[in-house]
Amino acid sequence: MIFDHLADEKKPWLASSATLCKTLLPEVEAALYREIEIGTCKYASALCRAISKRRYRAVFVRKLVVSVRGGTSIKQHLKNALPLLTNLTSLELVVDDPSIFDILLHCSFLLHTLIIGGERYTPRLEDILASQPDIERLSFVFIPEHSRDEVQPKVSRPDILPRLRTLTAFASRFPLTFITHPYPITHLSIMGASHDDIAHVVNLFGSTLVTVCILRLVGDKCTPACYWPASMFRNAHLPKLEHVKVTDLYGPSTDLPCERDTMPVPGLHEACPALKTIMWSVDSSVMDDLYWPHPDSDETGEIMMTEYARVLFATLPALVAFTVHELGDSTHDGDGAVYGEVYRRAEDRSVMGPENEPVELGMWRGLYAELVSQHSASSGATVCLEKC
Repeated sequence: MIFDHLADEKKPWLASSATLCKTLLPEVEAALYREIEIGTCKYASALCRAISKRRYRAVFVRKLVVSVRGGTSIKQHLKNALPLLTNLTSLELVVDDPSIFDILLHCSFLLHTLIIGGERYTPRLEDILASQPDIERLSFVFIPEHSRDEVQPKVSRPDILPRLRTLTAFASRFPLTFITHPYPITHLSIMGASHDDIAHVVNLFGSTLVTVCILRLVGDKCTPACYWPASMFRNAHLPKLEHVKVTDLYGPSTDLPCERDTMPVPGLHEACPALKTIMWSVDSSVMDDLYWPHPDSDETGEIMMTEYARVLFATLPALVAFTVHELGDSTHDGDGAVYGEVYRRAEDRSVMGPENEPVELGMWRGLYAELVSQHSASSGATVCLEKC
């Protein structure tokens, strides 16, 4: 237990201590090898050699992250080491040589989490997923530079992914139209999602979804109704959906009008009867629009944000909270908290707010940061990794 804690906080010190006392070596190695993250081909090769040389180390590894550019030079090393990791339950494998993924077909470990990606799709994606029936969390981070020239993978077999519950993907680089079978997903996170992407996944997974986190691309194909986040659920059937997080990114030439007439969504009451929370992240221009009163509003001068909140609470019977916060300017008084405007339903069913207060990101905190940072990386600000 002590070594596990030190492995999280002081890995270099722990590794050095083992060289001074050989008695500690087995316990130290068990802690050091439990979770491994590799970002260069040099260190990936060293790890594989260390495991192949002393194979007892392989049983310690529970989580492995290998995220490198290229990857051809480490293919043989991975081929020797990966099959030895019989206790591995979480694997992130991001490489640009798609033939490396075929190694997974010859491994006996049973993964609960698989994050797979790179610059080129693997043509045997379905076979790889079929070899891992225990996957509960699946993430696609393929970001092909020339997607039109790539073989487009399909995920349509009904006999695979029986335990899948969480799906994350770059919709702009791995179109979710590649997936055509309604797997039992309860938690969905998609980055760079277009109007068509959202319509597809809502229709495909709608009957099982409980939480949805979407980084939505608002572009030329969007209508004025797309301005409002609940417009995504028009004509949908989401009987179990409880929590929604929407982050809107506008295209450079897109400027949708903030209109009262487009707020209502016909059939929303029936589409999302269990929806409890909506969190909406917007840029500064949209936030400015939402603070303005509608030109035709009464003497109270109620702002557009409040009018929309009233529409949502009047339509959604289970709604507890609606939150709006500005994307990219979320700190207050140096405390690092995300602040926003929060509306809640009172006991007498009236709408309270807005109250400017820390946003309760809760389950969204890590995922929110991941979505924004990964979308930025896929748009050009890529992480600098060693090219193999």
